[in-house]
Amino acid sequence: MVQADIGTLCEKLLLKSRDLNKILLHTSLLDFKLLCYLQGMLYSTSESITNHTELIRLWMHEANRVYGDKLVDGNDLENYEKLVLDTLKKGGFEDLDEGELFSKPLIYCHFAEGIGEAKYLPVRSWEQLTKILREGTQS
Repeated sequence: MVQADIGTLCEKLLLKSRDLNKILLHTSLLDFKLLCYLQGMLYSTSESITNHTELIRLWMHEANRVYGDKLVDGNDLENYEKLVLDTLKKGGFEDLDEGELFSKPLIYCHFAEGIGEAKYLPVRSWEQLTKILREGTQS
């Protein structure tokens, strides 16, 4: 995981950006974003991370939350997804099942097991997310 760290992602995203305003914004917010990224990783417990794939999925979720969610251009999003995959392969994770790794939804939250259960866990399906959100709006 150390080899596939967010620093590599930041560097490559900045180098691939053609818009000077994007570069300046990313540079000025880099430290703050890195802290947000690390905070999300620290929310995890042995209950939420039981194997390599789950750890990488959490890393991907946090990277998407901090970096990928800000991208709106289709080309930028495509490049970002390729960059994540390349970073994982360079980090020695090329033998993992890409289908499982990139399965949707890729969401971790504190309410994955319902409102009131503050555990940072993955949402396993869209149906689970819909149920949780309905419960939340009825409370």
